[in-house]
Amino acid sequence: MSARFRMICAREADILALLGQQGVPVPHIYGFCEDPLAIVMQAVPGTRDISAASDDAERLSLAKQYIDAMGRHAPAATGRLCGQGHRAARGRPKPFR
Repeated sequence: MSARFRMICAREADILALLGQQGVPVPHIYGFCEDPLAIVMQAVPGTRDISAASDDAERLSLAKQYIDAMGRHAPAATGRLCGQGHRAARGRPKPFR
């Protein structure tokens, strides 16, 4: 395994753990294993593949659940994921012209 792949997996574990601490419904992270490379996490029912939904109504319901969860919790987590003061250091986004 490349060092980059290890870094990506470790970052994914960190992000999932942080989102879980903020109340976002994600699997609980028990740990990260270097050899063999693995994220040890809670097994949860369901799938991440929205195409497995039975119809458009179920897909819309899943999308609304996702937006609701992220809308309630993302502002608190975003500063931690990007680093405190990230927006202040960058300033406001530039408008399109």
